[in-house]
Amino acid sequence: LDLPETARHQITAGVLEGNQRRFDLSLDVVDALLETIEDTAAVTRRYKLQRSLARLHEKLMRQASRAVGLEINLDGSIEPAANELYNDDWSADTPGLQLRNDLPLQQLADATVIHNARALLTALGHDGTRATAKGNLNRAFVREMVDTLRWPDGFVDDLFRYNKVINEGDVWPLEALRINLELSGLVRKYKGCFVITRRGNDLLKDDRAGALLALLFRTWFQKFNLAYTDRLPDYPDFQSRVVFSFWQLSRLESGWQRLVDAVPKLLPPGAVPSIPRLDHYDFRPWLAHARLLEPLENFGLVELEREATIPRPPVEAERFRRTPLFAAFLDFSRSD
Repeated sequence: LDLPETARHQITAGVLEGNQRRFDLSLDVVDALLETIEDTAAVTRRYKLQRSLARLHEKLMRQASRAVGLEINLDGSIEPAANELYNDDWSADTPGLQLRNDLPLQQLADATVIHNARALLTALGHDGTRATAKGNLNRAFVREMVDTLRWPDGFVDDLFRYNKVINEGDVWPLEALRINLELSGLVRKYKGCFVITRRGNDLLKDDRAGALLALLFRTWFQKFNLAYTDRLPDYPDFQSRVVFSFWQLSRLESGWQRLVDAVPKLLPPGAVPSIPRLDHYDFRPWLAHARLLEPLENFGLVELEREATIPRPPVEAERFRRTPLFAAFLDFSRSD
């Protein structure tokens, strides 16, 4: 492996303990070693070597996570609370993340998911709507929702530009919302139709908007498969430890942040053992964008600033910042 001289010295200066050798490595050396292993695995044509390097990379990431990664503050100091948040089970009776479920509807005005969920539930609240043979929303209802829900700038124009007939699968945010509502127990299929449930009717009330936000948030990050939002591997450890990413995000300085600079802080240590590379392109910003920041934007918790390039800017060019709703909704006080 082509390593810097300081790294070579540290990885050859191990201390023999029984039948094992212990190495004291600095974070810079660990980063250099992991990056070198990734680069070597990406260019080698020897399959067995590639597999061995992948296993070595995964083992080192686990060791680094247990040894140092979970306890390091953004400023380099040690904070034991990181361990609690890294393994947070979202339970209300354990330290870690707590979600406010009593926020008023007026405070959720910028949460697209609340507007869209309430609009879809209201539309189903009359007589429901017929499901297709494949279990999707029917075309007439999809068209009604396209005219009713909030969409990203330019989304509807592109939708009709590239599709003569609009099915639910063509309107990915609508399909994801419907799945979220089903997983949350607010919508179900009954006799070939999608209908609102009793719980859905309850959470549709104005004074239950905060509870609706909390339920949809939990369902999205705990039950919905985040890998469905992109073409990267599953990385289940990222989703199971996403609370750690929320916490890291809460500790960034206020104001706009460059995504490419924040990525190392936002991804849970050890949760993404191997990121695919193409011509030395780093996919980590895309992972953070698709599975963390874009969903949080939909929940009104962050703003994303995209450069106005055509057809689309690379996500690493983005900037983001927390909204006031982030601090009002996500409570980490029991981990301080």
